[in-house]
Amino acid sequence: MRVWPSLDMNVRMFAFLIVGLLFVQPLFAQKNDCACETAPLPEVLATVNGTKLRTADVFNDALQKKVADLQQGVIDERKNMVRLLINSRLLEAEARKRGMSPTRLVKQEVMSKVADPTDAEITEFYNRNRSNISGDLASARGEIRAYIRNQREITASESYADKLRTAANVKVIVDTATPPMRPADRARVFATINGIAIRSSDVEDALRPTIFTVQEQVYRLRSDSIEVKVNEMLLAAEAKKRKITESAVINAEVAAKVTPVTEADARAFYSQNKERISGDFEKVRAQLIDYLDQKRKSEAEGSFAKRLRAGADIQVFLSAPVPPVYQIDTAGRPTKGDQKAPVTIVEFIDIECRTCGEPYAAVNRLFNEMNGKVRVVIMHYPLTQHKQARKAAEAAEAARDQGKFWEYMDLLFKNQKALAPADLKAYATQLGLDRKKFDAALDGTRLGDNVDHDRLEGDKLGVMRTPTIFINGRPTADVTYEGLKAAVEATFKTR
Repeated sequence: MRVWPSLDMNVRMFAFLIVGLLFVQPLFAQKNDCACETAPLPEVLATVNGTKLRTADVFNDALQKKVADLQQGVIDERKNMVRLLINSRLLEAEARKRGMSPTRLVKQEVMSKVADPTDAEITEFYNRNRSNISGDLASARGEIRAYIRNQREITASESYADKLRTAANVKVIVDTATPPMRPADRARVFATINGIAIRSSDVEDALRPTIFTVQEQVYRLRSDSIEVKVNEMLLAAEAKKRKITESAVINAEVAAKVTPVTEADARAFYSQNKERISGDFEKVRAQLIDYLDQKRKSEAEGSFAKRLRAGADIQVFLSAPVPPVYQIDTAGRPTKGDQKAPVTIVEFIDIECRTCGEPYAAVNRLFNEMNGKVRVVIMHYPLTQHKQARKAAEAAEAARDQGKFWEYMDLLFKNQKALAPADLKAYATQLGLDRKKFDAALDGTRLGDNVDHDRLEGDKLGVMRTPTIFINGRPTADVTYEGLKAAVEATFKTR
């Protein structure tokens, strides 16, 4: 077990420390400091063939603890939010004064001044924490180096924030925020920076993506528990009808129908997923066979549960949380379509991400089919694990300078496995771009500010993966063509 948290999470926390926050729909507190529950749970969660399922029947202590832990995370984040907002506003003000982006300011004043850990420091860290670190020093060295540097960057950023505070007139009125109990409470002032207020509304707006994420996680926990209970009731009824035990039913309908996984099956799976599997076949053979065996059992169980459900009268009254509507800063970003179109699709993408290609094509297809009713905006969100994604995004911005953004993006998605700088420049030649201007832009730093803007905007919105697509400010879970078309058509109906 590793002793350090995810580096991506630390990067996201750092980004949150340095960026401003947007105004979104309000959320009012219920009966706790989380303000995560927008409505009380229904008295009856579900009915199965007329039998009522209540909270006590479904939600055990273990589930309630998981829910409480998730909501506690929101409470803990709210406690720190006033300080984070102060730091964010101070950094933005300093960046404006210097005529640069907040990200570039942080790189200049923080990142560039942090020293990489020495080999001796890495070894000392390993020896001090070796009982909690999987693998030997050689295999862990890279991650230890990244972790130590990351911690130094966080410390340095806090020091720089303190320096900015010293030079500003900061007054903290309430250092630990509490959620508003009624609409008027959103106007409460928690702090001022050079006379400008940070209010309860700022804190709640900043927390909106986090709260919705927790609402989704809680809903899935509760919904899964209901589904399990429903399946258990149907299985018990089926066993009673057959006058055999539940285990006997499972053996007959699931275990007996699962075919054993052969080595040929494992080899075929390995060949199809080789890029995502670490190690040669012999090394992972046993794990693959076990994985495929569990997968087949799960599919058989699901198929049997589906058959049982088909003959039952099931009603579930637990409502999924409604995604919030965000105001997204798309000013100056790559856009096509009428500014006054009734629907705007904002797509956060990583050009190197294999799962982004089809949604990108689906969005373009919808744009062409909707006869001017849809406007499309692209936002770059290169993930840290994709080493060529950021430079590819900058290349698209360089093509945009010459009016060929969309054509260039199409080329990139057709050539996702060839995104080296030389490839990016070759695509510019293919489109007839001015190579001298293109190369100068790609080799410089100016376009990085555009990518940084999009990445930070995504962080504010709670973007965690690519693609993430918003339709009129509302995040959309289904990014297939069919899912996007349904969401767009539903948006037309609500206008």
